[in-house]
Parts: sequence; C-alpha cells; structure tokens
Amino acid sequence: MRPPALVIGHTTEEPGPAMAQAIADVLTTAGFRVQLDGGLESVAELAAALEGGKIDLGLMEEPLTQEPKLRMLMPLYPSVLHAVYNSELGTPDLAALLAADPIYAGPPSSLGHRLIRELATHYQVPGIGARLRDAPWVPAPGSPPLAYLIFGGILTPEARRGFVNYQLFSFTESNNASAEALALLYPNLRTFTLPAGIYPELTDRSVETLAVETLLVSSPSLDSEIVYAAVAALREQPQELEKTYALSRASFSRAIDHSIHTIALHDGAQRYIDKDEPALLERYAEVLALGVALLLAIGTAVTALLRSRRQRQKDRLDEYFMRLQGLRVKLYERTHLPHDDSEKPPTTLADIDADVAHLEGEVLQLLVEERLAVDAALVTFFLLSESVRKQVHKSV
Repeated sequence: MRPPALVIGHTTEEPGPAMAQAIADVLTTAGFRVQLDGGLESVAELAAALEGGKIDLGLMEEPLTQEPKLRMLMPLYPSVLHAVYNSELGTPDLAALLAADPIYAGPPSSLGHRLIRELATHYQVPGIGARLRDAPWVPAPGSPPLAYLIFGGILTPEARRGFVNYQLFSFTESNNASAEALALLYPNLRTFTLPAGIYPELTDRSVETLAVETLLVSSPSLDSEIVYAAVAALREQPQELEKTYALSRASFSRAIDHSIHTIALHDGAQRYIDKDEPALLERYAEVLALGVALLLAIGTAVTALLRSRRQRQKDRLDEYFMRLQGLRVKLYERTHLPHDDSEKPPTTLADIDADVAHLEGEVLQLLVEERLAVDAALVTFFLLSESVRKQVHKSV
C-alpha cells in the first residue's frame, strides 16, 4: 500500500519551523510521505489553508475562542511570553510597561501583538497603536524599543546579548498583573514559571509569566486512521521533538486533555487516547463492575453539585464584574467627555466612589455567605475596583 501523504503547514515564528521539520522527520520514519509548507505568515492564513485543504496538518497557537472548523490532534509545546523592559523604566507595573514608547510585540499578525492591544484596552492605556513597532530596531539602528512583549521559545545566547540593559518583567500581584488573573481573562493562556538561572544575564530569580500551547491541528475531515497513526508516532517517539525544543517535554509528559483547550479533539486522536481502555476493562471487569457503578453514581452527583455551585458563584461574580465595568464607563464619561457645567452631571465622582465602596461591600458579604475561596477572580475584582477608586481620587 502506498504510504499516506501529508502536507504540514507552519508559520515563520520560531520554534515553529524547527518543530515542523522534527515532526516531518518522525512521521517520515513512521512511513508517511511528508511535505512542509512554511510560507504561512499568520494563524489566520494557517487556518484558511487547513479549511481549504491546502495543508493537512498545522502547527497553531491555541486561539482565544472556539474554532469549530478545526480539530486538535495533540499539544506540541508552549510558547512563552517574554516581557523585557529597558532599565531606564525603573520598576514598572504592567500599565507603565504598556505605556512605554516604543514597544515591540512581534509581527502585526502575532499573538504577542494581538495580546498587547487587548491588555492596553483592559488596563485603559491609550495610544498603543502609535507606539507599537513592526520591527524591533525601528525607528533607527541602535535605538531599540524600551519594552518587548514577545511569545516564542527559550531566548538564544545571541538574543540575550542584545538585552544588556534590560530586565525581565514578572507577572505578579506586586505589579498589579498576576499571571493567574490574566490566564483567567484569556482562556488560551496558561501560567508559566521561567526557573531561576535560565537567563543569568537578565535575572537571578524565577519569573512568573504566561504561555500559549502550540497545537497540532487538522480539519475534521482528515482520515481518522491517518490521525491515529500520526499521533501514535509522535507520542510514542517524542525524543526528536524534545531535542529540538526542550520545553516540549512539558507537553509530552502530560496526557492529552481536550477539556482544557479551545479546539475539539479529532476522533482519531480520541481513539489513540482510548486504545488501552478495552483491555483494562476486560481484565478487571468482574472485580471493578460494582465499584465503577458506585463511583459513577457518586461522581455524577458530586460533579453536578459542584458544577451547580461553581456556576451559581460565577454568575454572581459576573454580575459584580458587569456592575463594576458600568462604573468604569461612568468614570470615563465623567472625566474624559465634555459636559455642560451649567447642568448637573448625571453622576458625580463622589457618587462613583460610593458606588464602588458599596459594590466591594456586597462582594465581601458574598465571600462570607457563600464561603468562596479567595481565587484569581476575586483578586482581579478587587484590583479593578481599587484602580477605579484611585482614578476617582486622582480626578477629584
């Protein structure tokens, strides 16, 4: 039988090209005929090529929203956010980092470029578009940006030498930008810790940051047998991929869990995950039958109860977030938009300050009554409410 043929597409951002070549080498050894298509400049172009049948497999950073026209085969590796700033900025918080001029966040189509715009909107930092550069050495050689926010692999020694007067930004509560809170706001992001000593030129401490998982994806129509064979080859012989990019070990060491991703799992990949289950059940069916039935009943009941409670709590918190957002809008209108001084404004700064304090009191009461855990959502709420009150006091 003629070996199955696959065209693998990837964007130009590292470590994508090197990882695509490593995947091609593994699949070729497993009997596939593989061709690489590296002429794709953006995730959107990659998705269009998959949907149109131009390529069979693609290396894609996990999108923020669901992609119903695509299917995931497996996670491949994390791309890590490196936030690096010039020492002349002092010790900036995230808002000050976003206000640096100029900033480089990767090519206009990159994840870093999209994320920094969303963060600027979230933290109400104006003029981000005018301060973003399309290339790191604009406006002139020797005049690099004051801040870099770029996703990618581990920085090379050459890249680190270019950051002589720079420091790594750590996403912590002390910077009003915890990695946990941002991962909550952006479901395709994960928290990630760069260990101490990995960049001795930049810092001697560990750095809390974010990462996005790069996934191997296809269209739903790709043959399940081909997908099964490809996933088996890559999952059972990961050495070449781990040698190409060391952080891929973090992805290969975990079981494939489609529930935490925004792209649904391909049927062929699901078959690979389930391949050992029938033998296990047959071997222990008589012993485990009753236990499984009981566990399923208890688990279903407990899961339903916990989901109901979590959903109820989330709905309550979502309501408070929406009310706080309404107050932020009123504050913006009151402090930025012109109004007729001869007429009483619809909402005064004192009214907004009182409303925020009342809202905080309601959330604290909810915390006690519902016995909520002090998690990232609650921390984010109080950070946002405090920022509104500070802005009110600053505007008085």
